[in-house]
Amino acid sequence: MAGEQVHAPGDVIVGSGREAHGIRLILEGTARAVYFAEGAPGSRWAVVDLAGPGKIFGVAPALDGEPHLAQLEAVTKTRTVFASRQAFLEELDNHPEVARQLMTQLVGFIRKTERWLITAI
Repeated sequence: MAGEQVHAPGDVIVGSGREAHGIRLILEGTARAVYFAEGAPGSRWAVVDLAGPGKIFGVAPALDGEPHLAQLEAVTKTRTVFASRQAFLEELDNHPEVARQLMTQLVGFIRKTERWLITAI
């Protein structure tokens, strides 16, 4: 892993629609994952996750190579580290325990999203 950065509150760490070059691991602080939806009468957004130390952002795009749908924004002073897509995939290949932990984190996100959808309907 390489590429540690510090982000001020309100900074966009990863922008929606950007190409997936890798993942971001939050080392310190809090960031929010935001989805934007355009439509009448205007643009809307939804905060779908608040992430703190140990959380990884950008897993789906790093796995499938498609652009980011969500945007990651710093809520507080946030320190992250970047890992390239290739390094991330090699880590998963070489360390199944990391892949299992990641799957657990993904399932947690899916469950949180499902609960949100159920209450929003």
